[in-house]
Amino acid sequence: MFCTSCGNQIPDGSAFCSVCGTACNTDLETQNMGYQNQAKNNESEVDSKKTDKRKKKTAIIIGVIVVAIIAVIAVVVIINLKKKPEKELSPQEKVLAEYFEALNECDFEKIYELSYTEEARAVRDGYPFLDSKIYTLEHDFFFYRGFYDNPSLCQFVLDSYPDKSDGLSDEEIENKTCDMFNVSYEIIDIQPFDEVDVKARQQLDFVDVDWQNLEDRANIGTYVDGELKESDVSVDDAYVVRLYIEWSYDDMLYGYDEEWWENKEFRAAVPDDFSTYDEAIEHMESLGDEGEKIYSVVVYESDGEWYILQGTTLPRFMGPYLEDEIRWQGVVGNN
Repeated sequence: MFCTSCGNQIPDGSAFCSVCGTACNTDLETQNMGYQNQAKNNESEVDSKKTDKRKKKTAIIIGVIVVAIIAVIAVVVIINLKKKPEKELSPQEKVLAEYFEALNECDFEKIYELSYTEEARAVRDGYPFLDSKIYTLEHDFFFYRGFYDNPSLCQFVLDSYPDKSDGLSDEEIENKTCDMFNVSYEIIDIQPFDEVDVKARQQLDFVDVDWQNLEDRANIGTYVDGELKESDVSVDDAYVVRLYIEWSYDDMLYGYDEEWWENKEFRAAVPDDFSTYDEAIEHMESLGDEGEKIYSVVVYESDGEWYILQGTTLPRFMGPYLEDEIRWQGVVGNN
């Protein structure tokens, strides 16, 4: 039997509960009530245990989620700490970046705008490039297609580049060639113009380039009806930038394909100092300081804007950088 008060089981016929001391009724109804109370107590214990388990499970899930969120935040923080902040480009670096971007796109009109102020450009009607972008690349910037213009070399050299023999129009040849072209650069150093000894060729000698000559180069002069018309642009600041420049047509460094030298006919036709591919590359990189293809470029400021000095003829300023002295091959004088 069961105690009707506390529900604990006690010996049948007990007058009092041995657990709580309550007087016991021994009739069947009373016993049934005891059974019911015990069942309720058992159900309550089961429900309580289930509730505790659910609470523990929920707490574990929440704990896992919180740990995961903290871990993700920690990873993001660590990555951001390791990331080096992007270096803000100087005005000189910015104009060089724009210039080489325009070169890669064969956008010579943009190059003209990056070389002269609007006032200087207004003196001349239109930008001074020929219609052919290929000619401009090769003859104004010296970015030649290797041996392309040499009629004594093999046809397969011409086949390395777009050609009329491919059934292409002049415009298609030009566009495909410009798509092949790529030029990259690396800044070696940037120095104030006053701190560098800059010389330029004048007839058979080299003469100093001073601020007046710098302004002459930043201006444009042209004859209109027999009369000289010149711009009057002032240069407010200037820096000399040394650059290492590397260029190619597709994967052909400096326009040369190493496979060409595998052909006996080709090797017999090339000049002696180009008898091997390595010699050809060495020849292209032998200009400038320490056997590297180095360009010395002046960037100048006028009315708060920065430009590339005479950037329409960049190779004119390519030359050795010897004992803090730059020797430009270009002649002294305005454009």
